Amino acid sequence: MSAPEKQPRITLRDIAAETGYSHTTVSRALRCDPRLKPDTIQKIQQAADQMGYQPNPMLASLMQAMRTRRDPDTLIANIGWLNTHPDRDHWHEHSYFAHYVEAARKRAREQGYGLEELWTAEPGMTAKRLQQIADSRGVQGFLVPGNVTPLAEMQFDWNPYAVVCLRERAPAQLNWNRSSIAQRENLLCAFRRLRELGYQRIAYASVIYLPAASQVTEMDAFNEGTLGQDSFLLMDAIREQLAGFSYTQLWVEPEHQIRPFLYCDRFDPSLHKLKTWLKQVRADAVITNDHAMLRACELTGLRVPTDLALAHVNLDDDVPDWAGIRPYPERLASAAVDLLCTHIQCNERGEPHFTKHIRIAGDWVDGWTAPPCSA
Repeated sequence: MSAPEKQPRITLRDIAAETGYSHTTVSRALRCDPRLKPDTIQKIQQAADQMGYQPNPMLASLMQAMRTRRDPDTLIANIGWLNTHPDRDHWHEHSYFAHYVEAARKRAREQGYGLEELWTAEPGMTAKRLQQIADSRGVQGFLVPGNVTPLAEMQFDWNPYAVVCLRERAPAQLNWNRSSIAQRENLLCAFRRLRELGYQRIAYASVIYLPAASQVTEMDAFNEGTLGQDSFLLMDAIREQLAGFSYTQLWVEPEHQIRPFLYCDRFDPSLHKLKTWLKQVRADAVITNDHAMLRACELTGLRVPTDLALAHVNLDDDVPDWAGIRPYPERLASAAVDLLCTHIQCNERGEPHFTKHIRIAGDWVDGWTAPPCSA
């Protein structure tokens, strides 16, 4: 039996001849170049699909290097890291956040890209200025960690770029692909592990950093059960952790169900509310995101782990040897780079037709704060 005849590869010039457009216009249309009219892009892309056109990703990368005037034997192009924090050094000063930047830089270089950090809070920064800087540095796509609200307010034109957001949610007007820590799944993992270790009354308590005064009133209402978690502003990570803990309460025994607790030490420096809650709920284990929980237990007279076990959902250098979940932010950043590079190499720019969301799950780590329960 003879092998099937190999069909000739459809080229840009074939599409140009079929549609009547120039080779350059066809190339731009297949890259969704915003300089072209949308109906022109649609017409050319439909013709390419009907003709069976398949892009050559290696050739696309080489052409991208030539367009950005970069040596194709070194870096193909650059990825932009958009720092929206008021403090320029925020993503470098704390070890947990520094993992994101360094992992993204390492993975980008492995993929043939450089990582360019751009600070949106720089004095005089505007949407036009940001685009000028990005284009001058050969930025083909952006990684967006942290708060994205300033970017929504800036009204930046995202159409020429691929974008991946490093968080659980993005504003409705910025319908981006995302890579995030699987906070809900991580909390479920911690809860199940504590049950396996023999703990029955497992609680969840989260600290809210730098809240507005109005949020304190809302937190009190939430703790009293008169306000739902969707009724006020919370960080994505805490909202997801609350969702995971709420799910656990559906299958534990009624006598072991405990309402989650939110607190902040900005308006309660003595941790009075937290200490009162610890006494009231009589938990034998607490899942938390706050290293100060250990101090609160000591001030309440509770001995860890003799009287109360603790599990941290974001283990880092500030909680050495604790039990809990190691979230692997470096894996999140690497996955975000991979997703972004895929869109760059496939010439998928601007708002995606459908969003992709990668959640990176962590692993349970045994520690001194939660040994096997003896009772």
